[in-house]
Amino acid sequence: MTVYGEATKEVISQMAVHKENKEKVHNMSGENSLEILCMFSKALDKYELIKQMSKMLTDRKMVDKNYGEFVIEREEMFPTGIFCQPVSIAIPHSEKGEIYHSSIVVTKLLKPIAFKRMDCPQEDVEVKIVVMLAVNRNEEQLKMLVKLMKIVQNSELMNKLSNSKDCQELEKLIRDELNKSDEEE
Repeated sequence: MTVYGEATKEVISQMAVHKENKEKVHNMSGENSLEILCMFSKALDKYELIKQMSKMLTDRKMVDKNYGEFVIEREEMFPTGIFCQPVSIAIPHSEKGEIYHSSIVVTKLLKPIAFKRMDCPQEDVEVKIVVMLAVNRNEEQLKMLVKLMKIVQNSELMNKLSNSKDCQELEKLIRDELNKSDEEE
C-alpha cells in the first residue's frame, strides 16, 4: 500500500471539486479513445518537462499550441506534486485550452525533479513519474484523476513504473491498469 499524508488525501478529494477559471474544452476529432504517450526525460526542472510533454501533444495535434502555458499557469496556482512511497508523482493538467483528442503523457524522469506539493504548496517533492492530462471534458478529467489515484495507491505498480526500461513497458503498464479500472466501473 502506498503511504501518503492525510492532507494529501484531502487535497485529492478536493481536486474533483476545483472548477476555477474553466474555459470550454472540446474534442474536435469526435473520437472517444484515450491516447497514451510515454517518454523518458532528462529535464532539469518542471518547466522544461511540461514544455517537453506539451510539445509531444501539440506535435501530434492533440492540443492547441498554448496548452503547455496553461498547464504551467495552473501548476503555479494549484501544484500537483504528490508525496507517496515508493515513488512520488505529479499530475499536471489544465482546464484551459483546446483539446482535440483526449490523451495523457506518462513520463519517467531519469533524475527526479522538484514539484510543489499539492497538500503543502510551500514544500517541494522530488518526483520520478509525471502524468500530464489532456482530457477533453471536465467529467472525463475527474474520472481519469480517480483512475490515476488508484495507480498511485498501488505501490507494486508504482515500483514497476519507476523501474520500467522503455516506453513500451511504461505504456503497457499504464494501459493495462486503466483498462482494469474501466472493467471495474
